[in-house]
Amino acid sequence: MKLYYAPGTCSLAIHTALIWAKAPYELEKVKVGSDEYKKINPLGAVPAMLVNGVIMSQCNALLKYICHTHPEAHIDNGSDALAEQQLDQWLAFLGSDLHPAFVPFFNPGRFTTATDKESLAAIRAAANLRLHTLLTVLDNQLKGHAYFLGNHKTVLDAYCYTMARWIKYTDIKREDYVNIDKHFVLMEKDEGIIRAEIEQGLRK
Repeated sequence: MKLYYAPGTCSLAIHTALIWAKAPYELEKVKVGSDEYKKINPLGAVPAMLVNGVIMSQCNALLKYICHTHPEAHIDNGSDALAEQQLDQWLAFLGSDLHPAFVPFFNPGRFTTATDKESLAAIRAAANLRLHTLLTVLDNQLKGHAYFLGNHKTVLDAYCYTMARWIKYTDIKREDYVNIDKHFVLMEKDEGIIRAEIEQGLRK
C-alpha cells in the first residue's frame, strides 16, 4: 500500500492506523491541490492510498478499509451491528462535522469573496462558535474512559488525535476541554503516533 500524504493533515490518522495494523506501506509526500497530485486524486485532497492498482480516498473509508483488511489488529469496534454502527457514527461525526469546522481557520477565503480583515475576522469568529459546540460533544464522548469508545484504542483515536492537533490554529484552548486534553496527552505518547509523526517530519 502506498499512502499519499501531506504532513499534519488527516492523512496522519491513516498513517497511524497502518502502523497499528502492522500493515506494510510506503509513503509519498504530495502537495495538496497541485496539478500533479490531481492526476492521482482529482480532488487534490489527502489522504489517498494506492492498493493493488486502485486509488482509494476519503479518510473515513480508508480507516474502515484498514479495519476490515486487518481484523487481527483489533482497531475497529467489533463485528456486531451495534458496535459497527457506533464506529460509523463517530467516524461520520469526525469526518463530516468536526473536520469541516476547522476549514475556515486554514482557508477562510472559501467562505467569502471579500478580502478585508473585518470579513475574514467575522468568519473566524463564527467558526470558533461552531467549533466550540462540536468540541463540547467530543469532550462529553471522551468522558470516563481512556479511549474514544472505551478501554481499547480504535481508528477513531487516531482521527481524533489528528484533529486535536489543529486546535492550536484556532482561538480555542485545548486545555479548556478536559477530556479532549487528557485523550490528547495519552495519544501523543502512543508508539504508533510517535512513529507516524517522525516519518512525516512532525516530531524529532
